[in-house]
Amino acid sequence: GADVAFDTATGNFTKYNAGLNFTNADLITSLTLNDKGDTLHASYYHTVSPLTSTAVGAELSHSFSSNDNTLTIGTQHALDPLTSVKARLNN
Repeated sequence: GADVAFDTATGNFTKYNAGLNFTNADLITSLTLNDKGDTLHASYYHTVSPLTSTAVGAELSHSFSSNDNTLTIGTQHALDPLTSVKARLNN
């Protein structure tokens, strides 16, 4: 998909973003380019066990202008129908 905005008064693009997404029965992955092509995001979510709602996920972001990277990983697991445990780590 894409998202483009053009200012006719100034003749400039005020924003443009693009993204790709793949969805399967047990995983979702995406790649997006945002902030006028300055930020790249990649994400992944995988259902390990639907019975226990166990899943893992990760997201990586990179800013080309500042050369900053952010990595986040996480997981979740249902102990019983009323109790679930989630954990997330990032830099």
